[in-house]
Parts: sequence; C-alpha cells; structure tokens
Amino acid sequence: QGMAHDLLLRGIAFHFQQDLDGSVDNRHDLLFQAGVLRDDLSNACLICHIVPCSHPQSWQAFYDAYEPWNMTLYNLMQVEGPFSQSAIYMVENPSVFRELALHVKIRQLDVGLVCSNGQINLSTYRLIDRLLTSGCTINYAGDWDPEGLQIADKLVSRYPRIHLWGYDVHALKVIGLKQTEISESRQSLLKHYRHPILRAMAREIRNTSLFGYQEGLLEKMKKSLI
Repeated sequence: QGMAHDLLLRGIAFHFQQDLDGSVDNRHDLLFQAGVLRDDLSNACLICHIVPCSHPQSWQAFYDAYEPWNMTLYNLMQVEGPFSQSAIYMVENPSVFRELALHVKIRQLDVGLVCSNGQINLSTYRLIDRLLTSGCTINYAGDWDPEGLQIADKLVSRYPRIHLWGYDVHALKVIGLKQTEISESRQSLLKHYRHPILRAMAREIRNTSLFGYQEGLLEKMKKSLI
C-alpha cells in the first residue's frame, strides 16, 4: 500500500508538473488537485474580515462582526467566484493574529487578516490563490528565526506577488533575543533562502545570533495597518 501510494503521488506530481517534497501539505496539495482528497474539514486556517463577493450568510456574519473564525477547506470550497478586494495581512502566530483582529475590530479597519499558525497548509494555500486571483494584496509577516524565514521564503517563491511585511534588520537588533547556541541544522537553513530581504535577515542572524519574534513587533504592526 505504501509503494502504491508513493507511485500515485509521483504520477500526480508528474501530471501537474509539480515538485514532490514529501511533506504532508505537499501530498495534500497534490491529492486535492487530482480530486482525491477527502479530508477537507480538519484542514483549516484562521481568518478575520474576509468575505466572498457572493456574500454567503455565514461568511457575511463573521465579516460584519469582525469576528475571527476557523475557515476549513470545506468552507472555502462551498463558495464560488471572487472575494471582496482588500489589503490582506497574514501572520504566523495565533496570539499576534488575535491582537491584530481586536485592533482591526475596534478601529473598524477595512483590511483582512489570515493566520497560518506556522507551516502553511492546503486551506491557506487555496485561500491565497483565491485572494490573489480576486485582486487582493497580501502582506506576510513571520518569525525571524531559521524556520520562520524558511516559511516566508517558500511562500514568496510560490507567490511573488506577496509582500514581505516589516522585515527589517534594524528592528531585529532592537527586539532580537540572543541565542546561546544555534545548531548546525538551523545554521544550514540560514544559508539557503532565495529572497534578497530574507538573505539579509539571515546574514544579520548569523552575525548577531539574534532571533526575532512577532510579539515584539506587535505595536509596529498595528500602526502599519491601513
């Protein structure tokens, strides 16, 4: 069964001319494209103030109330057509997402929020596809450590139209936490980013042994929401 499953994935990847990297999300993505993925309820991401132009009642209620909710892949596939155009701000950290959602609600800002909760899963990728196709602008902010920069690098490599939000070597010096030791595997990650901004961040991390986390940038992020 394992060999048959592996052959199926290789065949799907070949058919769609995509890479097979062995990750769970990569396998889900390929199976979804082939129409054989059945688990569309456990695959989800957090969103706030995002709505399709068709204004389905369930989405509209959360949108009007500025309430964050856990959008599953099933929810996304039930709606057709474009999404309402707006600026979308995407973060990695759920606690930061919660604070930004409250800030947006209090100030009634016409922006949307997405939380990937770490590694970006299939529902998040499919939402990004729909938002970009609808003409939305997407700004992404993640943690400034080897894994966080890797997530950002994969994202902007897949979607060159996504803007990196707030990545700043000077800010790293202000909010950075000194690491007593960075393992060889994490040091290796810092050498392989493709985006120039992320390469600059990685170089600063190697030189200073500082990691930066989104909680330290929260107030700056709030001020940049427009």
